[in-house]
Amino acid sequence: MKKIRLFIFAGIALLMLTACPSDSDSEAQTYSQSIVLPSYASERVVTLNQLRSSITSVENSAPWLVVEPEGSRMVKLRTTDNITKIERKCNVTITASMRDNVTKVILSVTQQGISEGTEIDDLHNSQTDKPAYRRQ
Repeated sequence: MKKIRLFIFAGIALLMLTACPSDSDSEAQTYSQSIVLPSYASERVVTLNQLRSSITSVENSAPWLVVEPEGSRMVKLRTTDNITKIERKCNVTITASMRDNVTKVILSVTQQGISEGTEIDDLHNSQTDKPAYRRQ
């Protein structure tokens, strides 16, 4: 009878050990989101509903893009003018962590280039929202 109890307790202990996560990264989740911004300097606030807690870090290496936390689950994106016809892209990693729960959102940000045929006179018109660029 003692051997049976020993096997039962050993089995229960083994089940309990295998049911627990072995490392704290087991609950880390990563999401991605794409953002397209116009060629002219602009600001946009993006809500990150995937985050479980407040933002703890922002990683951005693009000099033309400024990313600032705006509240617990929002970021403000500010761009400079893109005066080329070539769109520019970057990835921004936003992390929110609370205890062992880590959530990351990778924003794939694209800023459009200027359109073909954009003239400086067209851009000074008050009815347009295009940047004041001169065609080269």
